[in-house]
Amino acid sequence: METCLKRNIYIFIFLVLLAQAVSIVRGNYLLSMLILAIFIFAYMLQAKKTILVFLILFARVFFDSMPTITAPKSAFGLSFMELYTVGLMIFMVIYLLTYRSIELDPISKGTVLILFSLILTGAYHGNIRDLIDISSVWLYFLITYSFIKYISQDIPLERCFKIIGLLSLYPCLNQLYSIGKGVGEMHLGFIRYAGTYIHPLVIGEYLFFAIPAILYLLSKENRPKIKFIYIAIIILYHAGILMAGYRTIWLATTLFWFLYVLFISQKKILSVLLVLFGGIIIWSFAGKMLAANLGQIETMVDNWDAVTSLHTHTYDRLLSGRIGTWKGILRTYVDSGFIEKVLGFGSNSIFNITFRNVGATVYAHNEYISALCETGILGLLCLLIWMFTINYEISKYRHCVDRQHVQITQSIILSLLIIAFGTMPFRHLSVINYLAVYLAILPQCTAMDSEVKLKGSKYVSP
Repeated sequence: METCLKRNIYIFIFLVLLAQAVSIVRGNYLLSMLILAIFIFAYMLQAKKTILVFLILFARVFFDSMPTITAPKSAFGLSFMELYTVGLMIFMVIYLLTYRSIELDPISKGTVLILFSLILTGAYHGNIRDLIDISSVWLYFLITYSFIKYISQDIPLERCFKIIGLLSLYPCLNQLYSIGKGVGEMHLGFIRYAGTYIHPLVIGEYLFFAIPAILYLLSKENRPKIKFIYIAIIILYHAGILMAGYRTIWLATTLFWFLYVLFISQKKILSVLLVLFGGIIIWSFAGKMLAANLGQIETMVDNWDAVTSLHTHTYDRLLSGRIGTWKGILRTYVDSGFIEKVLGFGSNSIFNITFRNVGATVYAHNEYISALCETGILGLLCLLIWMFTINYEISKYRHCVDRQHVQITQSIILSLLIIAFGTMPFRHLSVINYLAVYLAILPQCTAMDSEVKLKGSKYVSP
């Protein structure tokens, strides 16, 4: 059974990559999508749990790489990607109902709270279309988290990490193709490459979530050749993040490594040296961009009162205009009435507010300010409760045998919560997908605790 499973996966990957190569040459992705759809349908019917986890992650990685086909609106006013997402959610709900495995754990309840705040503000303001747009992301997280948590119970933990870590080879190689062709965009004096993806941020997100998984596999591997392969993949992924040129992903990766060296790494001196070496390489490629950003931070510190004053436009252009955007949103919120302060202005109202303030319809580039504006203090509190619940649930596993698994997951979460001050990670299904998987496989630690005895106040191996 195991050999047959591996053979089918290899055949699937080979055919999809072959179809992708033909598609690039011909400029038409129909063949790739057709093969992928056939395999997804066939494997879902067989309901092999490992394959289902693999397909849920790979399908999005693959579809994201052809935005000209999957992003435009088609049937029922939805894009191919949206139709696929709706179909997948329906499949997962039917699957869970069939096996009677729907349960609301604390993380799920926290997500329901966020959905409640969205529904409440949506009902008050009546913007149902925008409500569906935003709430569908959180509903997707709720369903995917519950689904993966159920089916991953019978999947070995290392296999889950292999799926997470190795799937990002596809977007990385896709990016290398664009680098080889010299197809990049100039941004702040630095050329960044997105491959065939719609934005370099997407590449960066996939590689960011893959690195912790590969590090986990590396720590469990004893074969020198395989360890070398994992190290090479980690270096390749970091190069991809660098060439994506997205600063918030750079920050997230830096934060993760800081937490990894501080709490996880057993060889701290070697880890610190590797991180410093990586920092030198990054500075050689993007030193001017980083220096410019450091200069902006220095300006903020030296002129804090002027920067944070909501009723002046001084230094609004700092951090690529984020300072001005945030001040405009907060100014609108502070000047609003009591109901708006409690329930916000409604889903996606941020676009109207930013257009009035800065003349462009842009995201807030800050999850917390966005939640405050769109769903009011109630929505922000629900988001913070969700975040607290996740970290509290992770902390429950701090004494399990496989502590590295727990610490890696918590490092990812903390990195995301910090970069959420400068970007919108919880609006991207690519992030939601991996976040759901990492949290869903966390309970596998409890299976390992059965081999541990409680002695005094400490857990020790028998």
